[in-house]
Formats: sequence, C-alpha cells, structure tokens
Amino acid sequence: TPAKDRYYGSAVFYDGLLYAVNQQGMLSAIDAQDGKVVWEKKLELKGTCYPSVAAAGKFIYISSDSGKTTVLEPGREFKQVAENTLELFRASPVFEGHRLYLRAYKNMYCIEKK
Repeated sequence: TPAKDRYYGSAVFYDGLLYAVNQQGMLSAIDAQDGKVVWEKKLELKGTCYPSVAAAGKFIYISSDSGKTTVLEPGREFKQVAENTLELFRASPVFEGHRLYLRAYKNMYCIEKK
C-alpha cells in the first residue's frame, strides 16, 4: 500500500456503514453488507489523520493532528454539520455521557454539552 493510503486510526461502524479515513483525509463510507463504497470525500483537515474515527450521539467525528475536527451526520450522503479547531493532537476523542475528552499535545480538554 502506498504511504498516502495508510490508515492509522480505526474505522467506526454506524447504522450499517463503516466510516474510515486515510492519513491524507480521504473519508470513505462503506456499506458493511456488500463492501461497496457508498461515498468518498476529501476532508480539509490540513494534517495527518492519526485519531480514530469516532461516533457519539447522532454524529461522526473525524480529526487530524492539525487540531481540526470535522463533524458529520451519518448516512448515505455526505453531510458536514460542523468544523472545530483546538491545539495540535493525535489522540482519539473519548465520549462519556455529554462530555468529550481529548488529550492534546499541551492540554487535556473536557468539552461538555450544555
């Protein structure tokens, strides 16, 4: 596999689809029944995608070491609902209740839904 196609983080399964992102930010939604690619989208994350794709509530989260995170509504069509930026990080986000925990290079974040 060429270096540009490496997958560092784990994919996530949500409602019949697997969501996987390669190191360059190419996100694929794959039908778990037949293995066919439903859609692909190059995300503008400006970094290497080390963190695993995450699912919490009704959203999918994809991040890169640039500190950027893209938030999607899962489904058979690409639908971005938000983009957020923190400091540089490579860790995967952890969700607990209404909180998101993230270990960045210099700080540990706890972001809570109000």
